[in-house]
Amino acid sequence: MRERRQRGSRTTAHRFWIGLCSLWLVSALFHALAWNDAPLRRPDSLSYMEAARDLADFRLDALHDRPPGYPLLLAITGSTQTPRRALFFLQLFLHTFSTACLTALGLRLGVPRRLLFLFAVLASLPPSVAPAAYVLTETASEFTLAFAVGALMLWWSGGRSRWLVTAVLACTAAGFVRPTYIFVGPALAVVVFFLSERQETRPSLRIAAASLVVVPSVALTTFALFNQQRFDFPGVTPLFGFNLTTRTIDIVERLPESEAGLRDILISHRDRSLVEPRSDHTGTMSIWAAIPELQAATGVSRSQLSQKMLALNLQLVRQAPLHYLSTVLQAMGSYWTPTSPELANFGSRPLQLLWGLVLSGTLMLFGANVLFVGGMLCLAFLVPRFRTDLDQHRELVLGILFTFTIIFYSMLVSTLVETGDPRYRSPTDLLIWFSTLLGIVLCHRLRGRS
Repeated sequence: MRERRQRGSRTTAHRFWIGLCSLWLVSALFHALAWNDAPLRRPDSLSYMEAARDLADFRLDALHDRPPGYPLLLAITGSTQTPRRALFFLQLFLHTFSTACLTALGLRLGVPRRLLFLFAVLASLPPSVAPAAYVLTETASEFTLAFAVGALMLWWSGGRSRWLVTAVLACTAAGFVRPTYIFVGPALAVVVFFLSERQETRPSLRIAAASLVVVPSVALTTFALFNQQRFDFPGVTPLFGFNLTTRTIDIVERLPESEAGLRDILISHRDRSLVEPRSDHTGTMSIWAAIPELQAATGVSRSQLSQKMLALNLQLVRQAPLHYLSTVLQAMGSYWTPTSPELANFGSRPLQLLWGLVLSGTLMLFGANVLFVGGMLCLAFLVPRFRTDLDQHRELVLGILFTFTIIFYSMLVSTLVETGDPRYRSPTDLLIWFSTLLGIVLCHRLRGRS
């Protein structure tokens, strides 16, 4: 009888994976045929391709706005001059592989197959696949983040150091692909260190936390020192000072008289952008049009101008901290707005509305999940019985904590320094849905014990 049950379980598992592989194959074929001109360029694509051309000989001869992670991917696929189909197929594979990794992790954590199949369906819909059809970092970032979570969970459950090494390398790669994730390793290390305080029998947890901080920091610091030595810029990207201007552009009037020249240029470009036909009519992105005039007025290089703008922006933040907080909160609202890339809509407004409703539903479920898990963690600190219940589902809770850490870390960086464009959320969409599944399973199991 036991052998029959085991045979039936294996048959069910095989059918599940066959169904998933069929879904992914159909999705890949559909999107490859529907988007026969992918990958497409966007305004940001040009700076990535410029860095890729420099990296074609695997050397950096100039300081670029973008770190070398994604440009290296462009160089490997021959997309330095014109985006190649190879890049689209590679990004399509990375997205599918990320989905498969999280699905396998979900099975390991006991998530029901029907929920995981729904997760795979969501990940195969055009709005989820569309980032792979652009020359942008979203899909590569998604891959590094999903891989980091999966590797950390496998290390936790099995204790094998190779999975910890994989997780550390994935966090390091995430920072080189997209500067937003420079500190994602240290952010995850906080969770691991917190667990080490509660797990006296696992001293390796503190070593893991130290690795997540030290290795990415050393790698990125080494790159910053390379930039300092070769190009006289001590950083990973010279965009930080300009990005922060999007948070302070509407209070640049407060700059001192000693910076009157820069102030007048910034005000002029901001006010002009408010009435430009194709602008967002907020002035937040006017800094990018102002850079050439600012360079001409100051006579400094682009990287030196970025450092100067960083100092001025920090001065404005100190002068008006509540205004800065207000702009960050507005950016958070934008960050969580459901959005569908243009390609995913196929020129249909009803289809765009459908995708918006689907994404809104998943984000509302995620919000409910955050409230539930947050409430349970608070109760666990206050009531010993709840702490015991959560300890019995430690792997589920840990998976939720790791995904929450990356999700909210990404939100904070994208809104503290940038405009909170919903596009910045897309690398974490898979993690948002995955953490929601884990929360549903945790809720079901806790209810079953009550």
